[in-house]
Amino acid sequence: MKKIIGYFFLFVFFTGTLAGYVSTKRELEKKFQPVDNDVEQNTLNAKKHLIKFLDVGAGYVLGDKEKKEFSAYKINKYTGSQEYEVLSMRLDYDESEGYYSFPADTYIDDLVYTDTLSSVHLDEIRKQIYDASHVAINFQEEVPSDASGEFIGQIDDGLFVFLFIALLVLMALLFLELPIYLIRRYLDRESRLWVYIGAVSLLVVFFQTMMAPGLWPQVPIETIVRPMLLFLPTFILYQWFSFKWSSKFDFVDQQLIKFLIIFFVGIVGMTIADHFSGFIASREQRGVVISNNFFMMAMAYSFALGNLLYNLVRHGWSLRRSDQKLAIAKKEAL
Repeated sequence: MKKIIGYFFLFVFFTGTLAGYVSTKRELEKKFQPVDNDVEQNTLNAKKHLIKFLDVGAGYVLGDKEKKEFSAYKINKYTGSQEYEVLSMRLDYDESEGYYSFPADTYIDDLVYTDTLSSVHLDEIRKQIYDASHVAINFQEEVPSDASGEFIGQIDDGLFVFLFIALLVLMALLFLELPIYLIRRYLDRESRLWVYIGAVSLLVVFFQTMMAPGLWPQVPIETIVRPMLLFLPTFILYQWFSFKWSSKFDFVDQQLIKFLIIFFVGIVGMTIADHFSGFIASREQRGVVISNNFFMMAMAYSFALGNLLYNLVRHGWSLRRSDQKLAIAKKEAL
């Protein structure tokens, strides 16, 4: 009992610390730090930052020095289905300075935009930024957490988003109990491992076909290989422990080790996937790695927590069945 209480308080402390760290890390990553007197490097950094963190409230300038054409843009609001309303205005080009200029007596974050582009898809905005020869970030307004219009955007970043994803993992694992039960009952076969292999395979295919890759714009080989690096190392090590070593530990220690495997090996897998995406970008000489460290840690924690909750539910079922069998045995013995 002391071990359970100790693990519980350790888990609460770990969860709170991780939530605070991830939230802080997220805010630090979203802050753009320009390099003094290096326009070319600032353009490259601004491209990567905008493509990775583009959201409502972002203000930036895109232009072409050769054509001497520059425009200021602002992501005004989210309109749904990964589309945004974008405000824009042409900027004057100062021949003497060799640079664009803002209207006199105007603050950068308070420009009077002359044009409105409605329902511009996220990929179109990213492509425009990616293809521009000059990119500068002017400001990033603080906006309400629900400004993106997405359900996830309405949940406070940190602990609540962890719990939400963990519940989805729990429900998915409970759903898998149905085919396992049906195969055991009607075919008299133990199929748990094969069902899990099929589920992970479907998850990999789902990420390959439906989810955003780690690299933008997409490169086919990166889109195919990255999900494998994300999930397979964790799944293989988890199953290896379950079959080879879990019997050597009591139930409480098993759950601690399984949680740590999913969390830490998950982070390692995601880190390897990011390095692979960066390697492909370097080899192809194009693309921006758009995965985020804070999202990576949140996903690893959420999968670990969802699996822990599932194992606790299964253990409760097992104890209940054992009690029922014991009660029936005692009744028959009387």
